Amino acid sequence: MWMHPGIIGSFGTVPGVSNFTRENNSSIIAGLASTKNGSADTLVAALGDSVTAGKGGGTGDGWGGARPFAYPRKLAAALNAVTIPSIQADFWGEGTSSGSVSAIDNYMVNISRSGTGFALSSSVSSVGGFCHAQNNIVDSTSTITYTCPPGVVANNVKIFVARNPGIGDYVVSIDGGAESSAVPTAGTAGAFTTAFSLGSAATGHTVRIRKSNTTAAGVYILGVYFYNTASPSIQIWNWGRGAWKTDDWVLTTAAWTQGNQYHTQGQHLTIINCIINDFVARPTSSTTTITNLNTMVTALQSAGSTVWLVLPQYVTPSIGTSVTQQDAYRSAVASLATTKNCPLVDLTYYYPSWTAWSTSGLDFDGVHPNGSGYQHFVDSFYRPMFQALYAAV
Repeated sequence: MWMHPGIIGSFGTVPGVSNFTRENNSSIIAGLASTKNGSADTLVAALGDSVTAGKGGGTGDGWGGARPFAYPRKLAAALNAVTIPSIQADFWGEGTSSGSVSAIDNYMVNISRSGTGFALSSSVSSVGGFCHAQNNIVDSTSTITYTCPPGVVANNVKIFVARNPGIGDYVVSIDGGAESSAVPTAGTAGAFTTAFSLGSAATGHTVRIRKSNTTAAGVYILGVYFYNTASPSIQIWNWGRGAWKTDDWVLTTAAWTQGNQYHTQGQHLTIINCIINDFVARPTSSTTTITNLNTMVTALQSAGSTVWLVLPQYVTPSIGTSVTQQDAYRSAVASLATTKNCPLVDLTYYYPSWTAWSTSGLDFDGVHPNGSGYQHFVDSFYRPMFQALYAAV
């Protein structure tokens, strides 16, 4: 019903993709034009759940070291391989639903700590999931260090933090050098980014963050991402968080919470794949999910972002959601995509049943793809879509 190739004018088709027109991709086309002429980055947010975060690509329960296997990282590599400059800028996302510091560090791979001050907050979250926080403690010696993702050549880094009255300051050390002047985070509730130069464009840069004030005022790190101002590219941000539903994405509990931030980051494209946890929680009705998605798409389009809606791969009916119920969700999302003029990416196109997907060798645990499954999504859908658009500008 929704599984048909999308026509993109005279540029051919991408099987499994519909509504894929110039008009429905105007913002991402404008961004790609700026990147292609060397004037600016194209910003892409991959918004979703554990299938965006990359669970199943790693070891053990699928989370161990999974970040590099998530589709945003694989997409950046695939685009570079066809000479479309891209980086998975690693916008901080804690990814896993386990909530422990050790699990997060194991998932991310590129984080190290000194002391015990920077812990995972269970209450302060934003587009990357729960934040790392010096949560209202006196400790001003503990640090958290982020290493630029492997293969990413960067000369700048941005640190995304929460702002609130009465909270603290932080300082930054680049590559083990002298600390910066203090950056205050107190002020009107919200979130903001501060850019720091890394000096030369290179791989392997490190950014160490320390809360500098010696009072109990906290500091809340919502995101860290690396990029290269000297060489414009497609920046792909991984905003995947395990166990999140669309309900979580529209939360507006605080000014920095994801529902107030997902549409304010200036991205040219937002790829939304986050209905699996919805149909597990509400197998008999997609009404709330469609209401949430409509809210998200409307906010994103009003902010100037192209939106791609994604129909996820089939998952095992043993989770309590039958194939028929999953298809009802997919049909509802497909209808919304048509109504809102969103390109629709159907990840079931090549494996159009649970039996086909489960025997494909691409499934990890009945719910998440394995590393090869994520590569399949990139090679079959996302890379061809970007190639078609990049060739059109």
